[in-house]
Amino acid sequence: MEIKTRTEALTLALKLAVQAPSQAQSDEALAHARDIAVGMDDRDVALCKKTAAVAIHYERQFGATA
Repeated sequence: MEIKTRTEALTLALKLAVQAPSQAQSDEALAHARDIAVGMDDRDVALCKKTAAVAIHYERQFGATA
């Protein structure tokens, strides 16, 4: 997967923070998410959070995507 935008990067980092197999990995992903979000518009950050939540819900309901 090639990440092309900051919104894609933030969405993925947030998703990884939730789905990380350990607390240390979750903390690391969350730290990356915070770094990525610096300077982003609050609406864009909120949209990334919602997008990550929807992606996680979808994967839990229908299985992981390719």
